[in-house]
Amino acid sequence: MRAPTPSAAAEMVLRKRSDIKSRLEILQDSLNSAVNLLLDDCAKKLDRLMSSRALLKPRLIYEDKISYVDEMNTRLLNNIRRLYETKSEKLKDIMHKLDIVSPLSVLERGFSVCFDSNNKIVKNSKIVNVGDNIRIKLASGSLNAEVKSHD
Repeated sequence: MRAPTPSAAAEMVLRKRSDIKSRLEILQDSLNSAVNLLLDDCAKKLDRLMSSRALLKPRLIYEDKISYVDEMNTRLLNNIRRLYETKSEKLKDIMHKLDIVSPLSVLERGFSVCFDSNNKIVKNSKIVNVGDNIRIKLASGSLNAEVKSHD
């Protein structure tokens, strides 16, 4: 810009300087207001946090979780107990069925099992010869015998 006289130039510079100064003052006021609003907002949040149940009584944070874990533990133990009982009953049933078909159970009813000299079960009388020694297993004990004859 050009000024017609030095005094006019000084007036122009001073006016711009005062405009800048007033603009800076406006910006400073805006910045101060923004900072104050931000500080007020942070103070309110801090007040809310300081009065929260979690900070006043920290145990409340995990008390619900403790109750939940206790409940899950009880449920788990009950499920394990039920599973054990179910499997135990099933095992008893299987053991009973096995006992019915067990060779020892058959022996208890008066039957016996014969073994040849090689300790193999004799299933057919033609397998042994007259004069062979055999062992007869009974429910209680066993007998050693010699084959006298067979049919």
